[in-house]
Amino acid sequence: MKKLLNIFVFACIISITQVNAQRNNLSDSERVKIVPYVPQQIENISLIVRNNLQSKLAQIVTRNGFAGSTGFTNRFIIVPNISVLTKEVVAGAPTRIALTLDVALFVGDGIDGTKYSSTNITVQGVGINETKAYISAIKNIKANNKEITNLLEDAKSRIIDYYDNNCNFIIADIEKYEDARELDKALGMAMSVPTVSKSCYKKAARKVKPIFEKIINTDCKELMKNAQIAWNKGEDYDAANEAAVFLRKIDPASSCYSDLERLVSDIKKELRKDENEIKDEIKENKEYKRKQAEKEWDFILQKQRDLTAYKLKEIEAYKQVNIERAKNQKKTDIYNIKEWFK
Repeated sequence: MKKLLNIFVFACIISITQVNAQRNNLSDSERVKIVPYVPQQIENISLIVRNNLQSKLAQIVTRNGFAGSTGFTNRFIIVPNISVLTKEVVAGAPTRIALTLDVALFVGDGIDGTKYSSTNITVQGVGINETKAYISAIKNIKANNKEITNLLEDAKSRIIDYYDNNCNFIIADIEKYEDARELDKALGMAMSVPTVSKSCYKKAARKVKPIFEKIINTDCKELMKNAQIAWNKGEDYDAANEAAVFLRKIDPASSCYSDLERLVSDIKKELRKDENEIKDEIKENKEYKRKQAEKEWDFILQKQRDLTAYKLKEIEAYKQVNIERAKNQKKTDIYNIKEWFK
């Protein structure tokens, strides 16, 4: 099993050149991620307007190739600010509200507060109330607007420079989180380095293997403990099924995977032992349940084998682990962007 992991990790790191070759048709911007962020500083807009604005920003970064999950690190952000230039009541049945908005867009490093670029566009919207008018105006923000595309392109080069010029600090932070057993943060930071920053990407990629191993080994121990507790509760079919819930989550490349195989073997033996002790009148029903239980355990083992094969083929496996773990974490990013609006 360890050999399989080493093969996979070797493929992951060595194939960086191959991955880049496969992405030759992609622009640099598609390898740099920018996250939409609507701050509380935008006043006098309703929640529905705020949500529409968030969706529009997501559309903008997606259409321009900057979207994508960055895992635990959402450092680079696109931020809006809205000012009402004109507000008019349009006569008719019903009366309507017409708004002209100045929409300022900023892109930068939200963590250290560095603004990379900004632009302003003017949009208009009409609706039966002010909220509808805001939504109408936001819809008129076009993702392919020249000012917006230039904004993102300008920011792109600054973001790449950040990784190129600060790589040693980034690697040091990865090691700091790893030493502090904040493994999810370490993995997220390592996976957030874009491939276009080739030198830094290679350095960060070499950090992934030991962090990944620590994560799956830590998880394995906890899952095995919970599985053993579940089985010990009853040592019967119900307990076996409860234990299976935890065992299915164990990565086959983890160091304690052999413990899973031993527990599965022990459970199957116990289920057979129980079968020999039951009364004849319920034996047929128990035999059916036993066969179903054995199928379940065989399914678990086969699923783990399939997962191993999948990981040997997929270079993006580490990234997926990072994304899935990030989904279960509370976002703690605190952005320093007050000066952007001045």
